[in-house]
Amino acid sequence: MEKKIILGGHKIIKGMEVGQETWDNLPNRNRKFISNKVNLDLSHRCPLECLRCARQTYESDGKGGLKKKPIPGRDITIDEFEKITDYFARIQFCGQYSDPIHHPHFIDFLRIIKRKDLISQVHTASSFKSDKWFKEAFEANPDSQWWFGIDGLPKDSHKYRVHQNGELHFKRLKMARQILNKKPIWQYIVFNYNEQDLETAMKMAEEIDVIFNVINSGRWENKKPDKLAPKKKKGIEVNEFEEQN
Repeated sequence: MEKKIILGGHKIIKGMEVGQETWDNLPNRNRKFISNKVNLDLSHRCPLECLRCARQTYESDGKGGLKKKPIPGRDITIDEFEKITDYFARIQFCGQYSDPIHHPHFIDFLRIIKRKDLISQVHTASSFKSDKWFKEAFEANPDSQWWFGIDGLPKDSHKYRVHQNGELHFKRLKMARQILNKKPIWQYIVFNYNEQDLETAMKMAEEIDVIFNVINSGRWENKKPDKLAPKKKKGIEVNEFEEQN
């Protein structure tokens, strides 16, 4: 069984490689910037309250409290998305204020990407969709690469990703492995409550044959003490796990 363990932030690039034919077929391709990737925050929608997410610090009152105001924004329209995908060959859905799966036309967007033979990645942490919805989304574009944010063992992920059902999200990760053509990715941000579970999580990822991606957050460096910070504020050193594999 092929085993892929990726450490560090966002170092997986195979899922976003663009072939020459796809590039040549873009109606309005940008000839100056060959990488031609765009990341889209599709809307203002997300049911989670991840503790250090930008959503939770939006409109801070500067006194340690938060102003509970709605996140501004709107949904990108289908027409706008059609236009965007005439200019960019690689589409990444990694929301800073939203989770892409909660855009009302997200599955339609996946079909558009498939029809235009583009490359895409989906980053999601929300478990607030049905199994039926996820199956339809995976089948709409089996060539898309999906990242599942599960920070810790599935039973503990909600400690950071408030409202998430981590065990249900893990189930969808396994479903994705059965349907998608590209291996899905388990993204694991290191916190103080999960740093001791890394080896167990790695074994779980190996058992279901998915890519395991460890993220060392930079939020702890040169900042005030944070109850979520791992004991090693710089996170897990690459050699700690490379030597074991």
